[in-house]
Amino acid sequence: MYWQEDIETMRREQLRQLQLERLKQTIRQAAQTPFYQKIFQE
Repeated sequence: MYWQEDIETMRREQLRQLQLERLKQTIRQAAQTPFYQKIFQE
């Protein structure tokens, strides 16, 4: 049984791409907070 079959069974390269996109999205969101804005500027 799969929770998210399309993600859990995708090819490794596709999974890496998905992880990269999610990481970029997380960094973009973090960059909008005052704490990380200061850190990213240093």
